[in-house]
Amino acid sequence: MLRLQVAGMLVRDGKVLLCLRSATRRSFPGVWDLPGGHVEPGERQGAALRRELAEELGIEVPEPREPPLTRIVDETLEFSLGLWLLRAWEGIPANRCPEEHAAIGWFTPDEAEALALALPGYRGLLRQAVAQCH
Repeated sequence: MLRLQVAGMLVRDGKVLLCLRSATRRSFPGVWDLPGGHVEPGERQGAALRRELAEELGIEVPEPREPPLTRIVDETLEFSLGLWLLRAWEGIPANRCPEEHAAIGWFTPDEAEALALALPGYRGLLRQAVAQCH
């Protein structure tokens, strides 16, 4: 059974917020990822996105009413990741979970090309997200 996961692509001034996963993380250690996490049993995906972004970044986002921009499914790693494009939120994103993320940062799609990303498909998605926000 696939684990449901959610993530937000926060876009501001042509940049996307990425989180550097701690080197001690069990999955995807030491790579840059989008903020988000697991959907708890019985939890709506939009509610999970709100919860995860509040926990990890200390920001408030409205629960999405539309489906994710895209979904990445990896049968080998047994996950289904919904990605939402977020243009607005309340609060200033900060690393609220240093045990999960060694750092956070804002990157243009060109800058992200040089980073070790959790999923190779992120490169095109970051470009798409920034393009949609212009």
